[in-house]
Amino acid sequence: MTSTLFCRKTCCKRLKANEDSAGYLRILWLVTGDDKLSASVASAVRDPQNQVFLSAVSFWEISLKHSLGKLPLPQSPAQFVPLQREKHLIATLALDEAAVASR
Repeated sequence: MTSTLFCRKTCCKRLKANEDSAGYLRILWLVTGDDKLSASVASAVRDPQNQVFLSAVSFWEISLKHSLGKLPLPQSPAQFVPLQREKHLIATLALDEAAVASR
């Protein structure tokens, strides 16, 4: 499984964290500093020469898990995710034909 978190230098490169983890968990590991996010992924994401994206699908997954009571957050996903994206300089990756075709 490839992550929904990925960095861009001159071309897109998907980053892998734990292969068996859901993509939405990677953003949560990043913003909370969880050790489950591999050092190489954390380093690549924090590299200012990389542009980091969060898929709209991952936001949907976070919202769904939160609404089911399976993902406690300090705020609603509608507040928490945009704040964390801004704080960590993470751009939104919309799910459209162009985004899917280029990956």
